[in-house]
Amino acid sequence: MTIGDKEVVGFVSMIVPNNEEANFTVHIIDWELNITLVFVVDDGEQHIEMTPLDTNHLKMIFKNFTNSLGTTLKDIGEIGIVNNRKLYYLPITYSVGNMNRIDIQFLLEQKK
Repeated sequence: MTIGDKEVVGFVSMIVPNNEEANFTVHIIDWELNITLVFVVDDGEQHIEMTPLDTNHLKMIFKNFTNSLGTTLKDIGEIGIVNNRKLYYLPITYSVGNMNRIDIQFLLEQKK
């Protein structure tokens, strides 16, 4: 499966309460990326904080993604490099009360 010039290598859909950690693994070629995902609401701007916890563990904090009609990025987000290919993510989130639904795709730059 492809989107443009990128191969879809993973997809996760889940419902996560505010301030609760959700953990999952994305299998990319011969490598595993562990993700810890958290939704936080505070007085700040809407943004995503990404913090590497290890060489194969990334923490993603979605801050102030509170729209019940849906929120996504203006452009596809980049995570890093896997096997000399760029790894991207593309999320869409919906928030109702204290609950957040996220659909997130992981995409890998196609081989050249």
